[in-house]
Amino acid sequence: MSRGRQEDLYRGSGVSRIFAARMAFRRVSLRWKRYAFSAVLLAIFFFSLITGAMSMYYAGAVIHPKQTKAPPINKNLAYPYYSVSFKSRDETAQLYGWHFNARKTDCALIIVHGFGGNRFPFGADTLALIDAVIKIDFNVLVFDLRNSGSSEQGVSAFGLHEKNDVLGAIDYMRGAGYTQIALLGLSTGANAAAMAGAETAIEEVGALILDSPIIDMRQFILRLVNELNPGLPEFPFAYAVPMMVGLYLNGDVLDANVSRNLDIFLPRPVQLIHGNNDEIVSMADIISLYDAYMSRAVGQISIWNLPGAGHEGCFDYARDEYVERVTAFLRKVFL
Repeated sequence: MSRGRQEDLYRGSGVSRIFAARMAFRRVSLRWKRYAFSAVLLAIFFFSLITGAMSMYYAGAVIHPKQTKAPPINKNLAYPYYSVSFKSRDETAQLYGWHFNARKTDCALIIVHGFGGNRFPFGADTLALIDAVIKIDFNVLVFDLRNSGSSEQGVSAFGLHEKNDVLGAIDYMRGAGYTQIALLGLSTGANAAAMAGAETAIEEVGALILDSPIIDMRQFILRLVNELNPGLPEFPFAYAVPMMVGLYLNGDVLDANVSRNLDIFLPRPVQLIHGNNDEIVSMADIISLYDAYMSRAVGQISIWNLPGAGHEGCFDYARDEYVERVTAFLRKVFL
C-alpha cells in the first residue's frame, strides 16, 4: 500500500473517531437533558402537590375560626330587650341575637360584627353605643353571623355568605315594622353590609356605616394564614389559599368587594370610619374608596380618619367621638 493511501486511511479513521465521539457526546447530552427536563417536571409536580395540600389545609383553617359568645348583659337597662332568632335570607343558617326595643319608632340600626366576632363587637362596652343610639329614637338589633357567637356552626365566608345573614336581619326588622333601617358593619361585617345593601332598595336600607371595611380580601386572608404560620411565603400562597377558599365556599371571595357593591348602593348616604394605624386597610385604599363614591354621589359620603387607631379600633380609641359621629350621621340621614 502506498504511503499516501495509508495516510488517507489514518486520516479517515481519525475523522471517524472524532465523529463517533461527537455523536456519543450528543447522545449523552440528550440523555442528561431528558433527565434534567424530567427532574424539573417532577419538581414542579411535587411543588404543586405540596402547595395544593398546604393551601387546602390553611383555607380550611381560616374559614373555621373559633366561635366566641357575647358577654352577658350584667346591668339593668332602662329599656327592654329580647332574645330573637331568625333565618338568613337564603335559609341556610339559623341566627340569634338581641333586639333592643326601646322606642316606638320606625327607625332601626343593625350592627354587623366582623370576622371571628359576635353580636357585641366591642364587648360589653357595645352597650354604650346602643344606649346612645336609643336616645335618638333608633331601636337596635345585634346578632351573631353564621359560624359566630351562638349561631349555627358552619363556615365563615368573609361576607360572601354573611350578606344573606344581614338580609335575614333586615327581613326580621322590616317584619317588626321598621321602615328606616341603617347598617353598621365592622371589618368583614362591613363587606357583608355593603353586599346586603347593594341587594336592597332604599325603602329597605337607607344608609351604611362602614368601620374598617376590607379592601383587599386576598391580603386579608393571607394575613389570617400568617397568624397560623408566620413564616409562610407570600408566593404562591397569596393566590393559592384564596383560590382554595373560593372552592370551599363555592364562590369567589373577591366578590365581597366594597367598592363594587357601593357602586350599586349609590346614591344613598355612607359613613366611612378608619384608623390611621390600621394594619390591614391602608389609608390610601380607604381614601380611594371615598373618592370613588364621592365622584358619583357628591355629598353622600363622609369619612372619619382617626389618628392612632388600629383595625376596628376607633371605638376603643375614642369612644365618645365614635358614638357622637355615629349618632350625628343617623340624625342627619333619618331624623
